[in-house]
Amino acid sequence: TVNVGKDNLSNLIVLGYNKNQSIIDNMSSERFSMRLNGDVKLFDRLKLGYSAMYSHRKTDNGNNSVFQNGTTLNPVTRIYDEEGALAYYPSPYCESYMQINPMYYVSDEYLENQSFRDRAFFNVSAELDIIEGLSFRTSLTPDFQFVEDGSYNSPYMNLMSYNSLSYKKTTEKSLTFTNILKYDKRVGIHNMSVSAVHDMQTYSTDYVQLTGSDVPYYGKWYNVNEAPDIFGRTSSYSKWSLLSFMGRINYNYLGRYLLTVSARYDGSSRLADGHKWVLFPSAALAWRISDESFMEKADWMDNLKLRIGFGKTGNSAVEPYQTRGSLGIVKYPFDNGSTETIGYAPNVMANNLLTWETTDQWNLGVD
Repeated sequence: TVNVGKDNLSNLIVLGYNKNQSIIDNMSSERFSMRLNGDVKLFDRLKLGYSAMYSHRKTDNGNNSVFQNGTTLNPVTRIYDEEGALAYYPSPYCESYMQINPMYYVSDEYLENQSFRDRAFFNVSAELDIIEGLSFRTSLTPDFQFVEDGSYNSPYMNLMSYNSLSYKKTTEKSLTFTNILKYDKRVGIHNMSVSAVHDMQTYSTDYVQLTGSDVPYYGKWYNVNEAPDIFGRTSSYSKWSLLSFMGRINYNYLGRYLLTVSARYDGSSRLADGHKWVLFPSAALAWRISDESFMEKADWMDNLKLRIGFGKTGNSAVEPYQTRGSLGIVKYPFDNGSTETIGYAPNVMANNLLTWETTDQWNLGVD
């Protein structure tokens, strides 16, 4: 950790490294991370802030069957044959239940199952004091995640029949842009705060997977493209966005009578046309009874407040493109099954009325 500061500038740099090794040779985890935080005051009324984070993790997952096969094996079983090679079935019991020698599970030559995780996160913000009591803050936050999973199983993992390989890659990208305009004013026994917020979020993800078999040599998961039999190809992409506007007023009189009124107007791309936008109002009243003159003698009570509120909340957490429906591949045999024809048919029906799930709530409480 390094902390650097000078005049109107301050920075914090943190580096981290961690490695965990299992008792199984090909099961481990390794992580490297880096973080930077800082801010700089350009003028009396303008302040900039920034932060960045990057992390990389590599995980060797191995195969959990090593524990099952290893713990059920007789401790005095010979795992090597007379020529010094690993015995595929170290005992008649193992052969009858098709439990191979657990030593095959701990060698990268026969098995490899790895995961890689990379994440890069950034935030840039600016705060401006426009006039006394009036301030503006803006921030931009991009976030990227990259995930790769690869596995290789030699013929020893598949009862000496074939090898199998798999590769998966997922990319996630998100962006958040927030603007806040706030005004605070106090006049005698009146105190008021007004806020206006604009918020935008976007998120996208893409996914690709390949699985294959019968690579003509002892390879690795990244050799899946050389498999003569590619028996699995999967890819997908999705994106959604959310746009929000919000206003809030906080008012208190004598610090004793409190009022909060807010409204939020949200629009989600996941929902159907004509149903994307909805208004979420809320209001709350509170009375701090402990500050009243008739409570002065109640020194055994520090704070007593009665509050009542109403609010409307919503949820748009559905999978993107549900309003449009989707098509799926349908295979149909012709000529008594000698010819296979590929076509498409609806597998998810479109929902043109999909809208927000909303809940109205009342609450009454004593603090």
